[in-house]
Amino acid sequence: MALDIAAIKDQKIRLDAISPLGTIIGSLILTRKEAVVIDFENRRAFRGDSSAKAMQKLVEVPLEPRIFHNLLFDTPIVSDNWTCDLGKKGRPEKCSNSSNGVKITWDQKLVGTKVIRLEQGSHSVQMKFKSFTPEISNKQRRFQIRIPKSYKTLRL
Repeated sequence: MALDIAAIKDQKIRLDAISPLGTIIGSLILTRKEAVVIDFENRRAFRGDSSAKAMQKLVEVPLEPRIFHNLLFDTPIVSDNWTCDLGKKGRPEKCSNSSNGVKITWDQKLVGTKVIRLEQGSHSVQMKFKSFTPEISNKQRRFQIRIPKSYKTLRL
C-alpha cells in the first residue's frame, strides 16, 4: 500500500491510502479540530475530534494529530512531556514522551527518503517517505472530503 500525503504545516493533513492497483482504499483528513476517515472498501466513514484518542484507533499509538506535522516537516516536538534529541541542522533524530511511553525515531535520512518509526509498548508503526513536493495544487479542494450518503458514519 502507498500513501499520498498533502499537508499545510500546522494546519491540515490529507492522507490517501492507495492499493497496488492504484485505487484509493481510504482517506484521512486532519485539521486542528476534526478528524475524518473514509473506508471505501467497507463503505463507512468515521468522524470525530482531532485527538490522541482518535489517532490511537487508527495507528495504535496515541499521538496528538498536530505531531504528524512534526513528522512530516522534520521539526522537534515542543510540548509537555516530550523531549527530543536533535541532529544536524536542528532536525530531530529521536523524540520520546515521558507520560505515555511513545518513542519516535527518524531512522534514515537519505536524499529523497526518510523512515520514521513510532513505538509504544508492543505497538510499532514504520513510515517510509520516498518523495516530497513543497507545493500543493488546488489547495481548497485538496483538503475537502465528501462522505457518500450511502456510507455508514461512525464516531471516531
